[in-house]
Amino acid sequence: MYRSSIAPKLVLFIASNRRHSRGYALVVAIGTIVVLSTLLASYSVVTKFESLTASSSQDSSAGFYAAEAGLNLRAEEVRAIFDNFETPTGTPEVLAAGELPCRTGVGGTGDYTCTTYNFQDFSTQTGLTFVGTSNITIGAGEPFQFLSAQELRYLASAIAYENGDITRPQAILGMNFLNRRVPMFQFMAFYDKDLEITPGSSMTLNGPIHANANVFLNAQGDTLSITDRLTIGRYSDGTLGELYRRRKHNTNCTANSVNVNDSGGTPVGLNCSTAPIAVPAALNDRVELGFPRLDIPPAEDFAVGASNPYWSLADLRIALRINGASRTIEVRNPDESLNGTLTTILSGCSVTSNSNTFYNTREGQAIEMLDVQMQPLLDCIDANSGAFGFQLDDSTQDGLVFYFTVDGPLSDASAAIPVGTVTTNNYGVRLINGSTLQGTSALADTVQGLTVVTDQAVYIQGNYNNPAAASDWVPASVISDSMNILSNAWSDDMNDGDGHNDTSGLACTGSDNASCPWQERLATNTTINAAFLSGTSSTGGSEGGTGAAPYNGGMHNFPRLHEVWTGNTSFPLPPATPGPAGVNQTLSILGSFVSLQQPDHVDGAWLQGSSSDPMWYYQQPVRNWSFETRFRDPNTLPPMTPQFNFLRQELFVRDFTQ
Repeated sequence: MYRSSIAPKLVLFIASNRRHSRGYALVVAIGTIVVLSTLLASYSVVTKFESLTASSSQDSSAGFYAAEAGLNLRAEEVRAIFDNFETPTGTPEVLAAGELPCRTGVGGTGDYTCTTYNFQDFSTQTGLTFVGTSNITIGAGEPFQFLSAQELRYLASAIAYENGDITRPQAILGMNFLNRRVPMFQFMAFYDKDLEITPGSSMTLNGPIHANANVFLNAQGDTLSITDRLTIGRYSDGTLGELYRRRKHNTNCTANSVNVNDSGGTPVGLNCSTAPIAVPAALNDRVELGFPRLDIPPAEDFAVGASNPYWSLADLRIALRINGASRTIEVRNPDESLNGTLTTILSGCSVTSNSNTFYNTREGQAIEMLDVQMQPLLDCIDANSGAFGFQLDDSTQDGLVFYFTVDGPLSDASAAIPVGTVTTNNYGVRLINGSTLQGTSALADTVQGLTVVTDQAVYIQGNYNNPAAASDWVPASVISDSMNILSNAWSDDMNDGDGHNDTSGLACTGSDNASCPWQERLATNTTINAAFLSGTSSTGGSEGGTGAAPYNGGMHNFPRLHEVWTGNTSFPLPPATPGPAGVNQTLSILGSFVSLQQPDHVDGAWLQGSSSDPMWYYQQPVRNWSFETRFRDPNTLPPMTPQFNFLRQELFVRDFTQ
């Protein structure tokens, strides 16, 4: 009963509310539909917006990458120009401040034209303009700090378009970069090969040192001291160069001191190790490993040929022509043809000659020599400047450039042998009477600088660029296939390699016997003030690796020696010597040492001899070698000093005002 009375009331209540809520439910239903429709519409709009935003972001990112790729390609083209030791040519576009090249599609001419690269749906237009050039001193903390450099600044740009629509650039990029040309003769030593320094007596090297390869340091004498920065780069294949405290061809390491000065000038010792050594913390700002590889001039630059700069730009080109038994000395034109007029004048001056009386004990053969009397040659030019076409004070290349060569069957000057082919020969160029590189006439113009270039072995005999008057010094360099130095006491007559004393006619019977040939090759003090660029042999015959013989003699034997300088105090001397009896003789060199490759025309292994050897190929001098600090001034560098390029990005920007 109780449940039946409640149920009808409830039913009646619900029925009554249904009748009164029909209009309200309809309104709610319609409202719900409207809200849902609005949400769906909003979701659709948001989804579409997000889709468009994502698409725009993708286009923008893809456009940025396309612009960046185009910029990198354009920069690589410019790098290739610098790697060939050239500069971009043509006329750059004239721009207002803040503008990017090729922004309007106009561009310049030659290497400054607008260039377009295509990447799938994008085309990227690139531009290049020249900003300016200046001579600078590289700042502290930068690579090659405190060296002089010529700095060329450029601005490159890249604009990426999608599907060729030039009205909607997707990305605009700009990059400032500079190319620094750093003269190699600003280094005490610059090697594009393994550098070994293991002197037999104490030696101090006071200028910057760089190698694109391994560096091996050891001291056979008391101390090897390096007072400036040492940088080690990479081989041509990108392999990092290492620093070793030992010899290259074996693991020998003496307990003598090898020091590198820290930034405060305090020597920091390097400890022996068979493995590459880590740089001591005190030298972190003085010794740098992993340095970028530095681009160097190609070998062809120094060869004979109208397209090669040192030959074509030389003020004077002299060749010893070997044709069978015939020997003639000729003046050549840039195209290698004979200049008959100047050949006649040169012959009349009697300043060049041919000899074959020099015997090279290291190569084991007599040398077919072009002998050049340097100061008399300058006098000849001074007296005939109208015919030669230049004065002694010519500064076209910052001074005079002379190219001397031997044109024979085994010379690269012969068209039958390609440049760079290793062809041993017995040719040489000897520079004599070069103590003063100025004319003797009181009215002669002042020589501003002098560079001598040859593609053959060079022999400097006697003092060179060591005038009595300091004002007669000139920035000088000698560029050659290999470098040889003969002292002031040298005489061909006393060195024929026959194993006999030519004065007595007796055979040598012992190292201290007066009949030994080396007794006729006793050196005297000699001074040379010049930078050298020359080929040097490689320990083991190649670069990289360790443990292979023969030893190349090290940087301290960069100039090949042929006399007994008695740098070893235990070496016996006869009573009668060119210098004081029993006194060590000194070879003084103030300059720079640059080696970029092995020689093309000599292959004799490094030889010194021993106390039981009747030949004694040479005995080391006291090496008084220093860096010529005047070469830090770009105004006192030798003419046509070779340079390496150092490309550096300075600023990378993106233009968002599209």
